[in-house]
Amino acid sequence: MRNLVIFNLIMLITASTFASSRGDLLGASKNSSWGKVFSETKYETEEQDPDPVSDNTSASNRVCTSKEQTSIPYKSFLALLADGNINILRDEQREELELKSNKMIGNCNSMLEYNFYQPASGRPYMFQVGIKRPSGCSAEKCKYIAQLGEDGAATGEVKEIEVEPTYDGFVQCLRESGVLEGDKFNTSKIAASEFSFKASNVKDTDKFWFYSNGPEGPLQGGVYSGNLKDEKNCKFYEDISKGGYVIYSKEDVRMSKMESLYQEVCAKSNYKDIEKYLPDFKEFEFMYQSLIQIRNDRIKKNIKDLHEELKRKDYSELDANKYNRIITDFYEKVITPKRKKIERLVS
Repeated sequence: MRNLVIFNLIMLITASTFASSRGDLLGASKNSSWGKVFSETKYETEEQDPDPVSDNTSASNRVCTSKEQTSIPYKSFLALLADGNINILRDEQREELELKSNKMIGNCNSMLEYNFYQPASGRPYMFQVGIKRPSGCSAEKCKYIAQLGEDGAATGEVKEIEVEPTYDGFVQCLRESGVLEGDKFNTSKIAASEFSFKASNVKDTDKFWFYSNGPEGPLQGGVYSGNLKDEKNCKFYEDISKGGYVIYSKEDVRMSKMESLYQEVCAKSNYKDIEKYLPDFKEFEFMYQSLIQIRNDRIKKNIKDLHEELKRKDYSELDANKYNRIITDFYEKVITPKRKKIERLVS
């Protein structure tokens, strides 16, 4: 009981420590219309849920500290984007992935680094907005360059700041550059920039998550999901888009397209229409053989129709050339292959 009380007390202290940074940045996002001011949307935006998923439980059996918050939580990162959304662009043929948004608050981008992780250790693809520790800095606080802005544009003036290489330090940078004032963004001080990140060698099919490290993830709650993989540590994994996002390999994309084409070809009633697509399916043995069988069934049906027409006494309307072609195809495509198969079996 005593240990539980102590643990809860520590959690209360920890939560109060983060309350200022979290409240200022997320509060500014809700209290400011800066996104509407600077947004010049070039891509389709995805509307977020009005009540983002909350997961205010401890992500660990131990207390995670602010020093471990070395990346930006997803909810906070989206607050920096004018559109409040990341657009995911996938090029399967080049095996590339691009993340884009229109304008973002770029005053303190010198503190940020974008990290893309390949699937490993039971985790899928992941994207992280990390806090960069400058080369040569091993102290508690490091020096960064903040861009000063005026009405959305960088003025060319900079300000040297000295803050912790943590999420709290990033929020402090926003304050010192004049962007964050209390619980509002000062739009006249924003130096806007475009957000763009491209990853290469994205080959395999797997899910795609947003990843942050530290206690802020569970404290802020996920945008589209809760913690997707509770590892009992300070890592927080969440969906990067509404309903989740899956990155597909070019092989899987091609297979999906061929399966759709297969269904389309299967529905054709004319066996000639089916036949002209057969070369496209040469590499897909099952679908190729299936279409051959469907084509042959269509030919057999035409032969059956011919038998019915021959029962009539009047052949004046009989299309002799048409049925001559059908009989020829029946012999070449149905009878001959079967005969050769039988010959191979008995030889």
